[in-house]
Amino acid sequence: MRSGLLPLHGSVAEALRLLGALTLRLPRLLWHALSALFPRNRRIWVFFCWDGKRFSDNAKWLFLHCARNGPSGVVPVLLTRSPSVLRQVRAAGLRGHRPKTLRGVWWRLRAGIYVLDNAVGDHLFWGSARAVRVNLWHGIPLKKIGRDIDSPGHVNTQGFRGSLLQRARFRLEHPWDAVRYDMMISTSSLVAERFSRAFSVPRDRIPVTGFPRNDVLLQGSFTPGPWDEAVHRTAEGFLRQGRRLVLYLPTFRDQAGAGDEIPIDVLELSRRMEAWNAIWVFKPHTWDPRTLGGSARAPQGLWILGPRDDVYPVLRHAHVLVTDYSSVYFDFLLLDRPIVFYAYDLREYADEGRGLYERYEDAVPGPVARRFADLLREVELALERPEVHLARWARRREAVRRACHRYRDARASARVSREILRRFVRVKGLRETARKNGGETP
Repeated sequence: MRSGLLPLHGSVAEALRLLGALTLRLPRLLWHALSALFPRNRRIWVFFCWDGKRFSDNAKWLFLHCARNGPSGVVPVLLTRSPSVLRQVRAAGLRGHRPKTLRGVWWRLRAGIYVLDNAVGDHLFWGSARAVRVNLWHGIPLKKIGRDIDSPGHVNTQGFRGSLLQRARFRLEHPWDAVRYDMMISTSSLVAERFSRAFSVPRDRIPVTGFPRNDVLLQGSFTPGPWDEAVHRTAEGFLRQGRRLVLYLPTFRDQAGAGDEIPIDVLELSRRMEAWNAIWVFKPHTWDPRTLGGSARAPQGLWILGPRDDVYPVLRHAHVLVTDYSSVYFDFLLLDRPIVFYAYDLREYADEGRGLYERYEDAVPGPVARRFADLLREVELALERPEVHLARWARRREAVRRACHRYRDARASARVSREILRRFVRVKGLRETARKNGGETP
């Protein structure tokens, strides 16, 4: 036998990786177990948006609903890792804390309801034992999510379909991704079925309520908080000038090369926007560093949002939406305005990414542009003759809207809060508490 170490058998190597993960996680596992000893109050709801880095999406809008006109007797608390968001929330008279400060930990241990819109995450999972976890998620899935992802090399594929050792290590390293939530929400029965499979949550735990973020699109008037005031003011300024807004929202890519520049000629785009009296609004995805070519200093006619800005106060004003594989187009359908799809990397995305629930061309209710010239042509039609664009895609748009949205109103937040109360909180006790406090929340 040759000298030196023999190559380790695959299962032995995997067992060593599992042991290493267990060693690293042991202090947090002990902390998590101890958190089960603390008495939790289901009248205290903590909210966590996008791993605490952003103040946006469904958890944000449900938090604001509960804080301003939600159920009496419920104490909503925002947990955020952003110092600026924390300052703004507190300045507005709302409860907010950093999750790992003494006060933040106290609220985490006392809260009976955890409300989030992505995953519980490393900053919130540990110490959440015995809390009710409500995941509002962040979009209607076009690309596969959770347990449905089966592309080779993806962490979820090994975590849910790999060997016993691989699955055990996944649950140690990513326990928040293996959580079976006590409740989720959906926009239709079709969406509820997809969530049920992807997250292994029983169908009866996924009521059809609509998404709280869509209340922003559908309510007649909108008064922004300090966290949205800047983008909302800029958007309204362009509208007062008579400019039209074309909102470009690409999604993130799992596959290699995701950091490449997007194939858009920024100078030509700027010329077209000026000719059409429009503004091209670009918001990069939080998880994707791709940029428009030369967009570090945007020329005339382009407005670049920050990756952590909440797009929904701007989306409500958009005349045209341009996207690729983002679920935002499902929401924008509620406004019945033109949508153009710029899928310049469709083959690579479908073959190398996590996969789609259905054939892309069958799922999108609008024209698919593969080249920049085609994109410009479709955007021009959508801006200059929107009635022609909408008529051309009317049947597909209505079919997708019916499949994905049961409601078309601004009452999703109210329905969600009622569902949480009905399922997890003794409403009679809440009313008695509110009476004792003169109608005020404790």
